[in-house]
Amino acid sequence: MSKNFLFYSCNNLNEDTLFVSSGTSTASRMYDNDTSTVWGAADTAATLSFSFDPYFPETGRLTATTLIFVGINWQSFTISDGLTTSANIVDGPTTSANFISNSASTLFLIMPYANTSPSWSITVNSTFDNSVASCAEWYVLSEITELERNPKFGDYKPVIMRQSYEHEMQDGGTIIYELENKFQASIKIGNISETQQSELLEVYDYTGEFYFIPDGTTTSWGGKIYKCNWIGDFNFYNYAENIKDNGFTGSFRIQEASN
Repeated sequence: MSKNFLFYSCNNLNEDTLFVSSGTSTASRMYDNDTSTVWGAADTAATLSFSFDPYFPETGRLTATTLIFVGINWQSFTISDGLTTSANIVDGPTTSANFISNSASTLFLIMPYANTSPSWSITVNSTFDNSVASCAEWYVLSEITELERNPKFGDYKPVIMRQSYEHEMQDGGTIIYELENKFQASIKIGNISETQQSELLEVYDYTGEFYFIPDGTTTSWGGKIYKCNWIGDFNFYNYAENIKDNGFTGSFRIQEASN
């Protein structure tokens, strides 16, 4: 598990091959990047199954390294990757993909190996709140990089931007229409290795949005994950303290992408 900032590829969950045994009309809510919309099963059937074939648009990144679930109520469920009969395919809050008494609504699960499975399945047997099975977001991700160290105090500045506009009324008053809140952050880091420089360049060059996870996942995880774009140039060619042996230093800004 990670203590530092993480950067991931696009979501490899392939909605075109996603099969859900119940609640198919709202299945798209599991990959709409909006935790306020939740998929729910149509009934309280004892067993609920999912299956899908992952989609890897990047020719050089054909593995899944992480499964993330946000806003679930699954108590007893199993995950199978189609490559092995062993349930122990992930290493996250538990060491098994055969969950019996889960009570966490967010799960961050890391594969113990680079997973190239062409087919996945999940079976949900029960929920911890005795209601229909539900899920707000489901991610199948491939890690691009984990920062070697997090920024120093003051060098990471996250904010939530309020998207709104004002309308002036005839009496001189105003009405504010709030549209949506979006995440953005400025990040400055120094003394990074050439390997880290190359990995950050891959994030910069990434075709499309990437995912950013700011919180450590060593013992628990709060479910914060943002689909972002890199804003501005890549400037990690400067030596820290102008000394080559000290590694590279630079800064960048990321901004949450549209849903």
